[in-house]
Amino acid sequence: MKIYKFPTDDDKVSEDNVKMNTHLPFAVVGSNDFVRVGNKMVRARQYPWGTVQGIFHRIHPLFTFFFHQ
Repeated sequence: MKIYKFPTDDDKVSEDNVKMNTHLPFAVVGSNDFVRVGNKMVRARQYPWGTVQGIFHRIHPLFTFFFHQ
């Protein structure tokens, strides 16, 4: 499967794009629903194959990375 790579040949954005490429592939997941994970209620999407926690996931805080770029 081909995954988009941010271009790194432009000096204006090369440094930022190299950082972004280290996080590929990624997905931003949001939810209005709360799901119990362990003993906590978190914003997440529940699927038959598992739970996907939202953009404020504490272990994999990808949203925090994008927010500070």
